[in-house]
Amino acid sequence: MASTYRPKSRAFWTWAPCWAPLGLFIGILTLAAHVRLGLGRWPVPMIESYDTKGYHYHEMLVFLLGVIALYVAGPLWAVLVAIPKLRLSPSKHLIQFSLYISGFVLIFLFAKFDPTPFTEWFLD
Repeated sequence: MASTYRPKSRAFWTWAPCWAPLGLFIGILTLAAHVRLGLGRWPVPMIESYDTKGYHYHEMLVFLLGVIALYVAGPLWAVLVAIPKLRLSPSKHLIQFSLYISGFVLIFLFAKFDPTPFTEWFLD
């Protein structure tokens, strides 16, 4: 009978893609803090732009995190789960999937209920 024990180093690979949306959420929050601290106030939508080298690098990082979270992490997780040596219990994979979805739910809630004009300014 095969052992169901999986070393932690193998289990890491199935958990890593599930954290991508939460990494994107943290990236968006730090971008908002960057703009707020850089301007000294919240930006006015459709009127002002914030052009600094640091902001452009930060914005590119958020863009790359978004691409990874949207287009890479989900299929990568599915492929990793299909490899028998990396498989965990179904309940753990359900937790991983819930973690992946919860990151996007947090991003949606942040955009929907943002009390500051940052989301409107950023999407402008």
